[in-house]
Formats: sequence, structure tokens, C-alpha cells
Amino acid sequence: MKTGICSATSATRTYDSENRVVCKEAAKWDSVKACWTPYFKLDVSYHSDAVEMNYALWNTKSNSFDKNMEKSTYDLNNDGMVRLLASAK
Repeated sequence: MKTGICSATSATRTYDSENRVVCKEAAKWDSVKACWTPYFKLDVSYHSDAVEMNYALWNTKSNSFDKNMEKSTYDLNNDGMVRLLASAK
């Protein structure tokens, strides 16, 4: 695991063949249980004209990343640079 900004969080990243982040899962330290607990997950998918990001928090009731889910789509220009945020929820 790669350590995050502070020692109370850690993150694992997955990369595609072009060395772009396609998934980031973060965990936070639970000092009561003395273990890492899931915190959030960010999935990124790359398309020729857009980048899509899906974010969700860990839900302890369902034991999955399905709490406060949000999706953002960023349109890209012809040079592959972000030109605008197309949608978010």
C-alpha cells in the first residue's frame, strides 16, 4: 500500500497499460479495532473524448463501496486536455 497524505490513511492504486490511474482505494486507520478499514473508492475510465470518474464511500451495512456515489464526466478537446465538466452527480 502506498501511504497517503497522513499516516492515518493509506491508498492502493491500479494502473492501466498507459500508466494511468484506473482505480484508487483508500483506507483509514481504526484505532479502536487497530486495523485499516475501507474509506472510499475512485474508478476512472478513459475514452477518446472524455474521462469518467466514479466515486463512492464504504458502506459498513452492505460491506461495499455504494454510499454517497458520485459520477463525473470530463469532456476532452482534440489534444486530450479537459475542456469542461460535462456532468456530475
